[in-house]
Amino acid sequence: MIKTDKFDITKNEYLKVNISVLLKKKWWKFILYWVIAIYLTFAPDKNPLLIFCMIFLYAFPFIMVFEYWRFAIAKENKKIFGERYYEITEEQINAYLVNGSSSIIKFDQFVKKLELQDYYLLYISKSQSLYFPKKIFKTAEDLVWFKEQVFDKVV
Repeated sequence: MIKTDKFDITKNEYLKVNISVLLKKKWWKFILYWVIAIYLTFAPDKNPLLIFCMIFLYAFPFIMVFEYWRFAIAKENKKIFGERYYEITEEQINAYLVNGSSSIIKFDQFVKKLELQDYYLLYISKSQSLYFPKKIFKTAEDLVWFKEQVFDKVV
């Protein structure tokens, strides 16, 4: 069993991680939108619908970032940013929030994983995940154990 250091994720970190996930998954959509927008920019006939589509395609990535930012600063989401720590065993992860609440997540509940430069993300559903900053592990051995015994085993 390993126990992580207490940590919290700031609104800016949360936004940065979610934007990184968005770009990692959907980078090709943004490029496609901009390629189409550039093509429409040089189209000879520019009717109002074409101009609207062109502006929307240029703006869409920024609209998505704005939506993620709005979610990150919403008062209803303040529980996401509370201080917490994890105890990880061979079968489950025990998450403890500083406010006294806790939860147990069995490994078979994870449906997806994603590794970023500074984070491991384990998904319980399409839109709900646990964040594991790499810096919260007390030793390098704990980080390696987590990666091999937990992260790598998620399908």
